[in-house]
Amino acid sequence: MATCSKIQSSNIENKMAVNKQSLTDHLLASATGHFKWPSNAIVFHLPKERELLDDVARRLMLQVYLRASKLDFKTQVVSNADYMSPSGRSPFLCLHMDSHPLIFSEFEKLVTFLESQSLGLTTKLKPQERSDQEAHLSLVRTKLAPALLYQTWASMTNVQRSVTTHGHSLCWPLNQVVPRLQQFKYAWNHWEMYSKPEREVLLDFEHGCGSLSRRLGKDKLFFRDGLTTLDVVLWAHLQACLSFTDPGNELRKIVLQFDNFLDVAPVHEGLLEH
Repeated sequence: MATCSKIQSSNIENKMAVNKQSLTDHLLASATGHFKWPSNAIVFHLPKERELLDDVARRLMLQVYLRASKLDFKTQVVSNADYMSPSGRSPFLCLHMDSHPLIFSEFEKLVTFLESQSLGLTTKLKPQERSDQEAHLSLVRTKLAPALLYQTWASMTNVQRSVTTHGHSLCWPLNQVVPRLQQFKYAWNHWEMYSKPEREVLLDFEHGCGSLSRRLGKDKLFFRDGLTTLDVVLWAHLQACLSFTDPGNELRKIVLQFDNFLDVAPVHEGLLEH
């Protein structure tokens, strides 16, 4: 908690005391592609006993993407990383610049920024390959990612586990109230998805996996030039599904139907353990 207070206080002070000239210089450097990755980048994330399906997927995406891009960072486990994050979700990346922190709590925005600085994984792709990648990333965003959230907060067989996990380390009655508020927030913001029959959500997830599996074929990567954002994002979501071994995890059962998904694991796990 002391770390959280210190970081939050530091962030507020930095935002209030930003040197205008430094900020201008930094933005100009970023715009012209001269951004220099800082040596003290930190990824803050929840402890594993508090991570839900979606949290695991986002953490794996961020960590593997940064390592594949050869961008050094340290990790810091914080019990309230979701409350510290500007988006309210774990993890988030903090880059300590000369006079102010640069914080990314949305993976897509970080990727867009890094690609604009020629620091990401897509710079080597041709225009047609980029379009192909974006089309399949859209499948992950619209078919796979929503299913993870649904299984977390809408599936009757998993919601109690989610409440217990999300309320871990909180005292009673907060360990019940806070997760239920999170469930209500999900239902309010995603009512169309929340009100769907579970079978329909699982069918969409299976169709998305089928399309991605056919595109991958017998290869371990989607493109011959090496690891790309699509490889990282898909693997992170699949690994999140596989990591929860509860009998009620229907997503895991679906993923296991696609043998070629399992073949890509060593490529990413090597980066995760780097």
